[in-house]
Amino acid sequence: MNFFEKIKLENFRNFKEFTINFNNKCNVIIGPNGSGKTNILESISLFEKGRGFRKDHLKNMVNNNNQDNMFIINSNFIAKENNLDLILSCTLNEDKLKKKILINGSDSKESLKYFEKLYSIIWFLPEMERLFLGSPSLRRNFLDRLIYGVDKNYLTLLNNYKKNILERNKILKQINYDLNWIFQIENKIADYGIKIYLTRAKHIEILNREIEKLKKINKNTNIFVGSYQSL
Repeated sequence: MNFFEKIKLENFRNFKEFTINFNNKCNVIIGPNGSGKTNILESISLFEKGRGFRKDHLKNMVNNNNQDNMFIINSNFIAKENNLDLILSCTLNEDKLKKKILINGSDSKESLKYFEKLYSIIWFLPEMERLFLGSPSLRRNFLDRLIYGVDKNYLTLLNNYKKNILERNKILKQINYDLNWIFQIENKIADYGIKIYLTRAKHIEILNREIEKLKKINKNTNIFVGSYQSL
């Protein structure tokens, strides 16, 4: 099992300097309100693509007392194939803070892709109860995160789909445009859309099978088994 053995925070959120150790079993973080429990979990979520589960700006993650306007997260990541030393920091680039990850001192694409294959994370937050009350897009986004956790190529598929949607909208705003051009983009959108649909349907089927197994384990437990009417 891959896991973070240690996380060291420097100038991150409410922590000037803080270190915590984990094991490969169930880890429970206990502390009073405002002590930084969620900040620790957020620091772990930052090792995935994006801005963590809070989706906050990097500048807001820097400790208020730090004059350098940057934070550093050091970690020992334990994997079956190899143990990795990770350093995540924010650097100033063209007047903007950007996230940077070093894998054993390297920021090469090969190193990052290697780590991406080893690491995936799914989070459940109290506010996510709206998942069952909100629009279908919320549930689709949640399902997409589940799929990305086991299939890193899925994000590329989603990005290609969205990229072509934006390109098509941009073309259609023009007074005159090439019909062949728009037809080619429409074909790409349809192709990506079908692949996304089939991938979602496959993983929904897997989820429903696992839920059915849970029902058989404990027949006294009421577990709702749902399915998406629309993907």
